[in-house]
Amino acid sequence: MASTEDDSSRNRSRRIAALNLLKSLDLFRVVQDTDRHLTPVTAKGSLISTTYAIALTLLVLNETRLYFTPTIDSSMVVNSHPFEMETLHFDVSFRTFPCEAMVLEALDPMTGRVFEEQQSTVRLTKTAYFEEGSSGCRLAGTMEIDKIPGNFMLAAKNFPQGAPVPPTAFTVHDLWIGDVEKVKYTDAALTHTMKDTRMVTAMPNLIFQYFLQVVPTLVHNDRGHVEETAYQYTVTSSAVVAPGVPPGLYFHHRHNPLSVELHVKWQSLSHFLVHLCAIGGGLFIVMGFAVRGAEWAQQRMLKGSDGGLSR
Repeated sequence: MASTEDDSSRNRSRRIAALNLLKSLDLFRVVQDTDRHLTPVTAKGSLISTTYAIALTLLVLNETRLYFTPTIDSSMVVNSHPFEMETLHFDVSFRTFPCEAMVLEALDPMTGRVFEEQQSTVRLTKTAYFEEGSSGCRLAGTMEIDKIPGNFMLAAKNFPQGAPVPPTAFTVHDLWIGDVEKVKYTDAALTHTMKDTRMVTAMPNLIFQYFLQVVPTLVHNDRGHVEETAYQYTVTSSAVVAPGVPPGLYFHHRHNPLSVELHVKWQSLSHFLVHLCAIGGGLFIVMGFAVRGAEWAQQRMLKGSDGGLSR
């Protein structure tokens, strides 16, 4: 019995201590005795002070996040970027074509020369796999492409003479151009339209043509210098029945006359400090008005109750 009373007494003491600590946080004390300049702490003042501290912390954290996060303005301009040779990255799997039949060929439209997978500018890896009873092949690698329009193909060119050609079924896991797949300072991904493209057909002798419009994307820092160059592309496509033509994917790429420019701007330190001062001072004034309003309402209620009792 004594132990229970001691626990109850300790809990009561803790609650009183916590309440006194909360009251001591009153930052908005109101003069209640003008003769002695008495400004006692109040529960409502402590509550408003706690609200002020929480709001101030959240606003300061948000302002700090904005300070370390740049603003990015984008614009479209006539392309003046020297696009000479860039790397095209690809990763494509064919569910119905074996690796022995698959080839990579690229055509230079200026010379008519055909580049194959044995060229030094082409790196290709073939990985055979089996799916649903058929032999498939995954082709991944890189190749160099020029600014002038060109084309390349991933096609089943080496089927044995007279062997039946199965329908085309493929997945483009990835297809992008340049050295970076994602631009710095932004979470927005570059537009790589063909990423995760899937197609399953029941029709043989079907070829798929994709026409890529390559758009350079230049990232300018706050001094106006080009900090990073990336490439996006848009695509249009068609599917054609072409007996006698190796089935597969045929890509035609063309450089767009326009480019995207991203201008990165950082908030200055002086601007950041001015915002912090405005947050602290403005919030303090608003909370002070709230305390004065609460005090005025309390006095009005007390006068009203006193008048009712005097009657």
